[in-house]
Amino acid sequence: MTKFVSVIGNGESRRGFDITPLKSATTMVGCNALFRDHNLEYVVCADRHMCQEAANTVGKNTTIYTRDKWYKQFAFWPNVKCVPDLPYQGDKRQDDPFHWGTGQFAALVGTSFKPKAIFLVGMDLYGFGSERIPENVNTSTRAQQDTRISRDLLIPVIGYTSLTNFSNIQSADGSW
Repeated sequence: MTKFVSVIGNGESRRGFDITPLKSATTMVGCNALFRDHNLEYVVCADRHMCQEAANTVGKNTTIYTRDKWYKQFAFWPNVKCVPDLPYQGDKRQDDPFHWGTGQFAALVGTSFKPKAIFLVGMDLYGFGSERIPENVNTSTRAQQDTRISRDLLIPVIGYTSLTNFSNIQSADGSW
């Protein structure tokens, strides 16, 4: 069991946030292109092209998780693994991993370590602009351009694992 896990996304709220100190206090799970700037122990890439870049770039001490749809294409890389199965079943869109993005899968990987707490950094549900569409700190990458995380897709992965009760959580502006 890992005491603490930090799941690091690429939302604009992470801009200027130094994640380096988290390495000494938590197990870090990074999303997509984060491996370009930081040496990570775990990285999650739900997009096949991003997984290919990570496999060609990171060292053998970094475990890369990808969706089952792509996993077999990377089977000859010993550090590429399939994301864990969902810990629940449901009949809604958010219960189907086909609709999940890297952020949701990274949170799922984080829960697989059975930590006492998970910290989500740069996992923007809403943007800062007037349209409130989240931006990505790595928008130069084709695979990084669609950054919208659905609250309905992120919360079940953590909520169903009974790590946290989300009933008292609301956005900073009270809109949810």
